[in-house]
Amino acid sequence: MKNKIFYIVCLMAAALVGCKDDDYNDNNAPAIKLSQTEIHWVPGREMNIEAKITDETGIRNVYVRNADFGLDETIGFGDGVIKDFALTYPFTIPEDLPVDGSYVVEVSAVDFSGNMSTANVNVYTDGDIDPPVFETCPPMVVDLIAAQGMSYTMKFEMSDNRALASLAIVCDDLGIDETVELDGTFASFSYEIPLPDEEKNYTVAYTLADEAGFTVEGTTEIRVSKSPDFDNMFLTDVFTDAELRKDAFGVPAVMDKKAPYEFEMIWYNRVAGAEYLFIPDDTTFDPHVYGLSEDGTALAYGSTRNIVLEKQGYYHIAINTMEGTLSVEEYDPGNVDVPEIYIVGENLEGFGSWDLSNPDAILQPDPQNKYLLSITVGLVTDSNFKLATAGWGKEWVAIPDKGATLKWSVKTDTDSNCWPGVSGRYRFEFDYITGLSSLIPE
Repeated sequence: MKNKIFYIVCLMAAALVGCKDDDYNDNNAPAIKLSQTEIHWVPGREMNIEAKITDETGIRNVYVRNADFGLDETIGFGDGVIKDFALTYPFTIPEDLPVDGSYVVEVSAVDFSGNMSTANVNVYTDGDIDPPVFETCPPMVVDLIAAQGMSYTMKFEMSDNRALASLAIVCDDLGIDETVELDGTFASFSYEIPLPDEEKNYTVAYTLADEAGFTVEGTTEIRVSKSPDFDNMFLTDVFTDAELRKDAFGVPAVMDKKAPYEFEMIWYNRVAGAEYLFIPDDTTFDPHVYGLSEDGTALAYGSTRNIVLEKQGYYHIAINTMEGTLSVEEYDPGNVDVPEIYIVGENLEGFGSWDLSNPDAILQPDPQNKYLLSITVGLVTDSNFKLATAGWGKEWVAIPDKGATLKWSVKTDTDSNCWPGVSGRYRFEFDYITGLSSLIPE
């Protein structure tokens, strides 16, 4: 009886082993399903090869190979029986490979029976993986004064690292549905929108597309009223759109809004006889500008007659765009003690990281105005900084949404560093009395 039982057990064991060997002994190679058979990419950027690999008897090894990319990868599974495998293989295309090259990445798999299959991924280094960019575009909100025959011109400057394709402009309320074809890597375009002489708001949507199909979108709300209450107002001593944008923060100085239609500021006039205008958009004089009335006693919409500040020094300036009033008075800041103020942050050339012990990082006073401080600093695109006294006794942070000439305030419960987003050598100027600053390329 014992011999019979032993014989049956042996037969069962032999049968089990035989089944495993039979599973390995097949003629079907692994199946490889690539997520993409053609990829357009760029040198120096990471990409993924992805595939779904299956085999009924079990996958022994997976290979990813391409000599130009330096790929010779073997993925093994040991003695485990893996019948389904999701391949995600990241790698970076070498930076020194030419653009518009053509390469083949081989993805192979072998099973336990020795059957092998290979699938090819065609990789082209002519790819466009970045969306297009609006270099300049209309502001999010535009306030217009209602008038017969009025219109608004939308101005665009657009770029793409490979090729632009189109710009679409849509406004249902105005019956606008226009698409203009673009080409090349840079384009500028102006689009005039006729508007009814009535108080109403319109939303204009625009979409920029490149040849690769990437898009970027924006909207502009056009608010037409008898007398718009602007969100912002700026003082400017330059008088063309190009000059408005010549500094990193912009040239116009932001005013404080005190009430509907009312704006005021403290301003340091550096040169006797300097001339100024007021604009609600820090990037353009179109369509709004305020200057002196014909008799030189009031504020006038649409006037380009400049306001003149006769003396060097500080002024208090106040305007009311509804009533057309203008007040300009000399301002005495008194004898205020100015502490040593450091520029501190990250990626500031020669100043270390958040270093309040470096005397070279101290802002220096202007010979003619001890409250006007400046320093020359080297910046890269991810530089960021704030202002502080020794020991962090006092800090100044950038006020968000303050438009062009950046305004600063003493830190309270918020922490907003300045991120200029520019590279090169700049002179940073900070007015201790007004809190206004400028970033001027050298």
